[in-house]
Amino acid sequence: MEIAVAGTINRDILNFADGKRIESLGGLLYSIMTLAALSPEGTTIIPLANIGYDIHQQIKDILSDKSNISTSSLKKTDTLNNAVYLELKPGEERKEHTDLYLPPIEFSQFKPCLKSDVLMLNLTSGYELELPTLQKIVKAFKGMVYLDVHSLTLGIDENRRRIKRKITESRRWFEGIDFAQLTADEAWSFHPEDEDDAELVTQVGRVIATRVKKACLMTDGSKGVRIFTPGEERDVPAVQVDNIVDTTGCGDVFGASFLIKYLKTGDLMESAEFGIKNAALKCTFSGIDRLRELKTQ
Repeated sequence: MEIAVAGTINRDILNFADGKRIESLGGLLYSIMTLAALSPEGTTIIPLANIGYDIHQQIKDILSDKSNISTSSLKKTDTLNNAVYLELKPGEERKEHTDLYLPPIEFSQFKPCLKSDVLMLNLTSGYELELPTLQKIVKAFKGMVYLDVHSLTLGIDENRRRIKRKITESRRWFEGIDFAQLTADEAWSFHPEDEDDAELVTQVGRVIATRVKKACLMTDGSKGVRIFTPGEERDVPAVQVDNIVDTTGCGDVFGASFLIKYLKTGDLMESAEFGIKNAALKCTFSGIDRLRELKTQ
């Protein structure tokens, strides 16, 4: 089996409330490493991304160390890599500033992956994939497509601060997609009204469920995950975590874990429970190094 996974690998600079500062690599790397850790024998993971010249060799070295990852679709650019600056304080919404340098991924870059069994799109910068490119991909790709909208819902102001934005032609982002993943907070971007309440979130989930082929997965932190399918909504409770260290990458770990379990079982609830368990484990550490500890069952 081949699983192609596309998005942006970020340089993450994490600033914690206690003054601790951690610099690491993140973004799409959380998805890649989770897929590699959980995939059954015989599976090949094919990351597809534009990477800045400053970290390109470092990324290739990290990924080449894994026997089930192919680095053939990583493109070195003549720009610096994107950098994400996060301020993480307990009980507060995290603040994010981003330096965006990388160009969007072109359709031609996807052509070697069009015969893969699964394509996971994780829009970790929000600017790596344009709607016309997505539409071409969905039309040409015959396998399963999983879309995590992630930072698509974030614009950027003159101070490089990431801010919520409305998505035009929002329904078209989900046409032909098998699974769509977003957070309850991100749902606001896909609704024409400015109100931000529980009913709006539910409306968005219901609408997306009518556009995708299988399900809309809406994550909501400590509240768990709601699975929307046409005419039905099911809640999967979160796992209590007492020693939260860093929630960065939890959604990426959830999505990749869900996908691997679903490919094995075809069961939405079981797959969501599996994803939640691994996302909870990710909360207990920073960075990608301990992703090998994720549960395989």
